[in-house]
Amino acid sequence: MTRCCLHLYDLWGSPDNTLLILVWEHFHRKLNEKFQLPGIRLQELGVVRRTPSQWLVHLKQLAAVTFDLTPGSDVTPLDKENSYCLFLRLVSRHFRGEEGGARWNKMRGRFYTRFHPRRMKELSDAGLHNFFSLFLVISIVREVDEVGERLCDMVNMLDWISAVEHTKRLVIWRGLFVLMLVHVNRNSKLPPIADDMAAKISQVARCRNSGETSRHQQWEQVCTYIDSVEEVFQYSESLGNEEYRLLTCMGQLLHTANHIELCKLFSVLRSLLSVLKRVSDTSSGVSVAHLGVSDVLWGNVYPFLTGHVQTGVTEPQDATLLAVL
Repeated sequence: MTRCCLHLYDLWGSPDNTLLILVWEHFHRKLNEKFQLPGIRLQELGVVRRTPSQWLVHLKQLAAVTFDLTPGSDVTPLDKENSYCLFLRLVSRHFRGEEGGARWNKMRGRFYTRFHPRRMKELSDAGLHNFFSLFLVISIVREVDEVGERLCDMVNMLDWISAVEHTKRLVIWRGLFVLMLVHVNRNSKLPPIADDMAAKISQVARCRNSGETSRHQQWEQVCTYIDSVEEVFQYSESLGNEEYRLLTCMGQLLHTANHIELCKLFSVLRSLLSVLKRVSDTSSGVSVAHLGVSDVLWGNVYPFLTGHVQTGVTEPQDATLLAVL
């Protein structure tokens, strides 16, 4: 059905939302499905994305202007995409480059009102992934600030740090970081949710010994967070979008980590500092972005490092990191 709709849209276009409304009425009831095609593994369909950057690459492919509906095409292998991915292509094609936003203004209520608190709680891991993919594709082709803000409002209907399953939390972390990458790609300052994300991962770190969830699961959340922060920094060309706001949690993460976990955190910090050096080397003078990152690291990381070095239980890389700071 979805491929047929794409064919019709490719041939005739759609001056109003009628076609999209019909397809959306079908898919919003099936968000928890994985839409797996026979004979094709889940990973090959792009349903599961291991990192935010991989997820974003896939979404940008779905939002691309150029694609070929012919099976086996070298442009985009639509014959290997499930029906939901084809639906996202239809959404992108319908709203991309629209003058004045009349279609989106009439349609957005139909999207937003489907996601009330009860519906958000009903979403499975796959459902959350499909939910994020929908609004992230729209944020790519429309206004990222407005769509991103509503996306965050809907996610915050869930008490997702303590009241949802661990696997769902990981999907939410990655989905929010894809939103951060969309902002960076648009050269737009990170939204207020960036501060909330840093506060939430600090909360996870503080609860690591409380017995609420296993230490392994909590550490997996921390790793998802810091690896995603590293991706945001590497993705940014100038660090001019207030990326440093994602680092205000580093002091808490360091203080609650064991020796092996500290090695991981120090490795990420060295990577972030190398990005900062790259940006500094390519800019004239000391930028506001440089000062922002430096201030956050100095206030959150340096005090821990100086105390850690004095314990005598250190590695050579610890002193290297301290020297760079």
